[in-house]
Amino acid sequence: AEREKGANLKEEVAALRRKLLTSENARRKLHNELQELKGNVRVFVRVRPEGGDGQRTVVEVDDDLGTVGVPCRGEFHPFNFDRTFSPRATQDDLFAEVSAYVQSALDGFNVSLFAYGQTGSGKTHTMFGQKSDPGLIPRAIDQILLTVEQESANGWSYQMHASFIEIYNEQVRDLLCSSTEEEGKKHQITQGENGRNDVTDTVTVPVLTHDDVTEIMTVAQGNRSTAKTDMNEHSSRSHTVFSLRITATRSTVGQTQTLHGTLHLVDLAGSERLARSHATGDRLKETQSIN
Repeated sequence: AEREKGANLKEEVAALRRKLLTSENARRKLHNELQELKGNVRVFVRVRPEGGDGQRTVVEVDDDLGTVGVPCRGEFHPFNFDRTFSPRATQDDLFAEVSAYVQSALDGFNVSLFAYGQTGSGKTHTMFGQKSDPGLIPRAIDQILLTVEQESANGWSYQMHASFIEIYNEQVRDLLCSSTEEEGKKHQITQGENGRNDVTDTVTVPVLTHDDVTEIMTVAQGNRSTAKTDMNEHSSRSHTVFSLRITATRSTVGQTQTLHGTLHLVDLAGSERLARSHATGDRLKETQSIN
C-alpha cells in the first residue's frame, strides 16, 4: 500500500510539473503578445527637473494623454509619445514602465533600451543613477537576479554574461579592457549564434551577484571617454552599450527547455547643435560623429 501510495504521489508530482510547464509557456506567449500589441518600438519621454543653473522648464507634460507641449511663438504645440514622464517622475516610476522589457529578455527575447537626448538632459542619470537612487541598469539587474533566485526553485538554471562597449568617433572600444590592453584591437559586429549580433574580441564577464555588475560599471565608467564642452562640463562623448546575455535551461518530464535572451542598455552620447556646443578640433569631430 505504501509503495502504491508513493507511486501515486510521483504521478501527481509529474502531472503538476507538466501543468507548470504548460502555464509558464502560456505566460511567456501572452506576455510577448502583449508587448507586440503595445508596439515593438516605443518612445518614452522624460523631462528632467529644473537644475540649479537658473533655467526653467518651458515644456508642458501631460502624462494622461502622453503629450509634450513645446512653445513656439506664444503657442504650445503638442507631440504624442507612447509614455511621458514629468519632472516629478522618479526612477521607480520609469523602471515600473520598462520592467516588462526585462522580463522579455528573461523569456528568451532580444531587448534594447536606448537613452537619447541632448547633453545634460539626464540620460546617464536615468541609465546609471546613483547608489542612493539607482537607474535602469542596476534596477534591471536586481529584477533579473531576483527572478533567477525564484525560478531556481522551479528547476531553472541560468548563465549570464555581461559586456560593455563604447562607440567613440565611429570606432568600437571594449570598456572592460584598459587602454593598453585595447590598443591595436579591431572589433567587428557579426551575427553570432541564435541570430544575435556579437562584437568580436571583447571581454565577457560572468554575472552571479549584483556586486559583479557594480564592478563592471565601475571599470567601464573609468574607461569611458569624457571631455569638457560648453553644454556640459563632464559630457560623455561616446555611446555605450551594456549587454547582458541570459541563457536559461531546465530539464523536466523527459525534455530540456533552453531560452536565450539578450538585454542591451544603451546610453547614447549627448546630441547638440554645433553652434551651441562651441566644439572645435577633436571635440568638433566627436560632435559630428555623435550626430
